[in-house]
Amino acid sequence: MADKEPATFDFESLQNSLRILKKSIRDEQRKAQRELFRSFMSEVLKLNPEDEAFINLEEEYVRELDALSNDDVPLKQRIEGFINSDFLYSVLTVKNLSYEREIKSFLKNLRILISNTAKESSESDMQFIHNFLERSLIDISQGMITNGKIPENVPQTILSSLTEPMAQWFKKG
Repeated sequence: MADKEPATFDFESLQNSLRILKKSIRDEQRKAQRELFRSFMSEVLKLNPEDEAFINLEEEYVRELDALSNDDVPLKQRIEGFINSDFLYSVLTVKNLSYEREIKSFLKNLRILISNTAKESSESDMQFIHNFLERSLIDISQGMITNGKIPENVPQTILSSLTEPMAQWFKKG
């Protein structure tokens, strides 16, 4: 009987296949995240998908997702960057939020968008980011309007309220 050659394992081919699979999964996640944002933009903010503002916000959204999922940047820095981003300010100022019901509805829909975006992500930190932003938005929704009084600058009040919990969540050890 002839000697059988030992089985070989093509590690490089496996690595290449895994890279292709990972890219394909990421592309599908990105499509789902874009669809979630498009739905938010058209249903909540009532923007037309052909509007320049809609297109610009969608591209900013994708850039912010990339920044939030960049593990090379410390988590606190990523969240601060998102809270202080032109994107978030733009989303908050698209509508003139001037009524209690409108503000609470908007914040609820923003929480849903963040929650669904996190579900479509494979990054481990996205769940933490989701929990942080959701808890903060719930607190803002419940505490922003006191005695029926709406703050003068709703978007800035929301952004300021998002930065307050940072000190608690990221205490220096």
